[in-house]
Amino acid sequence: MAKHVIEGKVRNWDHKIFTIQKTGASEKDILIHFGRRVDYKVVKLDVKDLPSKDKDNEKINWFSNFGVMDSSGRYLKRVNYTVFLPRMKNARFVYYERGRVKSDKTPKGEGKRPRRTRMVQVDFNTGDPGVGCK
Repeated sequence: MAKHVIEGKVRNWDHKIFTIQKTGASEKDILIHFGRRVDYKVVKLDVKDLPSKDKDNEKINWFSNFGVMDSSGRYLKRVNYTVFLPRMKNARFVYYERGRVKSDKTPKGEGKRPRRTRMVQVDFNTGDPGVGCK
């Protein structure tokens, strides 16, 4: 599946923290925290490139899609960082990785990074996830 990069929607803060702005009504602004300076490029990807339903035919509301790239422009397969997401009541968190919808990560109020008001944390180790809820 082709990935459509949306330009001008990622802000870099000292090569350690990146903010990804929403582009559609169903999307949310999110923050990515690497915990150290990195030479990576973070890009905003279109949520329209993600599947609309899971394997059980349940509708998925994608609220962000992004990628982490190395200096040559390749998406990283293994990279550790924390994503900060807005709190959403009764949402079942899902993400899209390597062609599959997964739900084995649970957002936490506190995690490896400093707490942020009205946000939850999810630790990732892949460079190309879409994130959403059911």
